[in-house]
Amino acid sequence: MRDIRSKYFTAAALPASSLVQVARLANADFLIEIEVLAVVAE
Repeated sequence: MRDIRSKYFTAAALPASSLVQVARLANADFLIEIEVLAVVAE
């Protein structure tokens, strides 16, 4: 991941990020929602 991030961001301007591994949810019927906002300069 670091290699990919460094292609788009400098060390002085890294965005906030989190990475959490979940082996499984407490209940198989649970759902998770992921919201993402991306801006790509043209």
